[in-house]
Amino acid sequence: MVKNEKKPLSQFRTSNQRRVILEHLRSVDRHLTAEEIYQRVKSKLPSVGLGTVYRNLKFLTLHGYIEEMVPPDHVARYSSHTHSHLHFRCDRCGRIEDFDLPEEFARQRESLSTQGYAVRNTMVEFSGICRSCRKEQDTTKVLPEILCHAHQEFSLRVPLSVAECARCMFRDTCIYFDPSLVNK
Repeated sequence: MVKNEKKPLSQFRTSNQRRVILEHLRSVDRHLTAEEIYQRVKSKLPSVGLGTVYRNLKFLTLHGYIEEMVPPDHVARYSSHTHSHLHFRCDRCGRIEDFDLPEEFARQRESLSTQGYAVRNTMVEFSGICRSCRKEQDTTKVLPEILCHAHQEFSLRVPLSVAECARCMFRDTCIYFDPSLVNK
């Protein structure tokens, strides 16, 4: 069996924990961490352990019932959306949202198939700042990542009131800072 090839769940022993985990993942429109899933399952099954949740997540991922994503923060997140889709990952809060694939991706997938490729899944990820995080930022303007050469670090926030790198406050040293992007 190819990894993530879905067999009917009835072919496996379906424990109460596995059923509740799937129910919770199907009831939300976002990717949950194992800890979030554990807290939700524990409210329904108080005797369940975190290890049991992890083992069931591994099983469900291996057999194609859920999707596991490991973003840059290395905290795995799980979703019951296993069809081909787009992701948007927020650089601030880590939230991952799913979107349907545009028609162009389906055409590309078909093209690859006719060329002899066996496409199992299509995943595209966009990253940036989500709507919720942008609403919280009424005093700052979100800009592309700014590399401050003085500190060799990235900064995502630039104060609206001053034209300087938010990380180190250098006005001229940070060559990626564009003062024209800041309201004066």
